[in-house]
Amino acid sequence: MNWNLTAYHHQVKEESSRPMVFEKDILTYSVQLINNFLLPNDWSIGIDGRYRSSYLVGDQRVFDYPALNLGVRKNFSSGGSLSFTVQDVTNTAGKRRWEYHQPELGVKTFGLNNFSERQVRVTWNILFGNQKLLGKRQRKTGSEELKNRM
Repeated sequence: MNWNLTAYHHQVKEESSRPMVFEKDILTYSVQLINNFLLPNDWSIGIDGRYRSSYLVGDQRVFDYPALNLGVRKNFSSGGSLSFTVQDVTNTAGKRRWEYHQPELGVKTFGLNNFSERQVRVTWNILFGNQKLLGKRQRKTGSEELKNRM
């Protein structure tokens, strides 16, 4: 299991092209989970999810929606595998709500962009060629050969 937690403080102060100084700061954090569960008979399940709190993009405050991905995989004794994954299970990975608010000027705008795209993927991997070649077992690196010459 892999958990990542990231936090940062973002401060914006812009006074060049505005009648009044725009100043804003925010503490943003994100959490990401990546986990693989190994099951009997060479099956595995993978899950990863992400959440990020609101953050600044220039003078806009942006709110991302959480995202979740799931997958199932079967490994075969031949070296191949078959996987089925669903990207963006919640269909919110590309969804962003934003707002701009400057009460000193009486301005407040907001919007919602949705570029989400749930995807279902089926992947078949198979090894081609002879995996028992003599040269494959006796391969040496260039540094090993150089060391033997000395």
